[in-house]
Amino acid sequence: MENSPHGNPRVLGPALNAEKDPGVWSTRLVPYDGVTAQALREVVAWVEDGVSPRSCHGYRLSPDNALQLAATADERGGVQPVARALVNGGVRADVRVGETVTFDGTAQQPAGAGTIIRAEWDFDGRGTWPASDPDVDGSSPSITVRTTHAYDTPGTYFPAFLVSAHVHGKDGTGPAIQNLSRVRVVVRP
Repeated sequence: MENSPHGNPRVLGPALNAEKDPGVWSTRLVPYDGVTAQALREVVAWVEDGVSPRSCHGYRLSPDNALQLAATADERGGVQPVARALVNGGVRADVRVGETVTFDGTAQQPAGAGTIIRAEWDFDGRGTWPASDPDVDGSSPSITVRTTHAYDTPGTYFPAFLVSAHVHGKDGTGPAIQNLSRVRVVVRP
């Protein structure tokens, strides 16, 4: 799992770090509940019906043992979507107060691993998720979305793009499988 700790990010983050706001942690990490639930479904299908679980194959360890994931969903395999965010075409934007900023998000599920059921934006890194894309309806394994936002206070912000997917699409039951991507916006007076 990309961007997932060994525990609930809203609990683990505040418990182990100086940043105590659980909302902030929802913009940095995603829970692993959806992947765990799907793994159990796949074990049941394997035992009861002989259907082998999906393979996760797009990863390697660097020389210093850092986990490096493949860039695309099909290269990775598994069930977690790959999410990417850009701000004004890059990973960082320097803007003035009141200037409109354009956010682009893409997400893709591995082949045969379901569809994207939700896409949300948090513009200030506080975990409020004020913008969701109404066109993301669980009908596609890949999405491209765009939104805009203007900041009224100078500062450095870390907006996040959160995507949720389900192997059984919009009609799936149980927790969604999530991933996120973050960018940086520096707002000057």
